Amino acid sequence: MAGVPCRIVLKGDVSDRLEPAFSGLTFRRQAGYTELTGTLADQCQLRSLLNWIFDLGMEVVSLRTGSECAHPDGLARPA
Repeated sequence: MAGVPCRIVLKGDVSDRLEPAFSGLTFRRQAGYTELTGTLADQCQLRSLLNWIFDLGMEVVSLRTGSECAHPDGLARPA
């Protein structure tokens, strides 16, 4: 199985110390947002990650999976 490519944009700057807990996703911070990109094992891992994000009180402003994860050089923000 190839996994689930994903891009999650969170409101705010996520602390560097939390990076290891995000399953190897790449962090990118800009203008008050944190973008997480990478490939998760499956939908179950995605759901677990989202539950953990919500449990921490973080606000998800954008979530894309599959081929929609490709983005231009700039950080994607909600419309």
